[in-house]
Amino acid sequence: MRFIKPQKPSTTMTFSNTNVKRMIDSEYWGQRKINGARSEISVSKTTMHNYTKNGIIHTKAIDIDIQTFLIHVFGHNRWTTIDCEWERFDGRLWIFDILKHKGKLLSGLSYSERYSILQSFTFISRNIKILPVYKTELQVQKHLAKNLGDEGLVFKKPNTIGWPDNALIRMRF
Repeated sequence: MRFIKPQKPSTTMTFSNTNVKRMIDSEYWGQRKINGARSEISVSKTTMHNYTKNGIIHTKAIDIDIQTFLIHVFGHNRWTTIDCEWERFDGRLWIFDILKHKGKLLSGLSYSERYSILQSFTFISRNIKILPVYKTELQVQKHLAKNLGDEGLVFKKPNTIGWPDNALIRMRF
């Protein structure tokens, strides 16, 4: 399995309600910026590889129960690759994108199309979650009211094909 270079934010903005409004008005989708380690996880029928954002295998292994669960949900004869944030100390995975599905690279699809594929997976896990997207200011404000200790927000252009860095904006608190 080969590492797929993940999307990285090309722009960082200061958090403000005005900037949130500007992003939503520009038809970006918001998501939580989890305070964890970036993980690109490739899963086959029997094997899993967990890469850092630089394409190096993480030195700490994901808990065996989570590995088994990921192989059960995403495992197939052909590789599936997910992009997520890994809270190593809490043992949680927050999935925010799918880069390859059953051996097919999804670079020809928009983020909204890839997110739809990701949502088609049905599973219940206390330690593995698909990050919700926020499409309205109200959704962002409801999230912020929960004060979950996140690093900030990430905004993605849902209709951009592939994963160019200029379609991703980070907003730190």
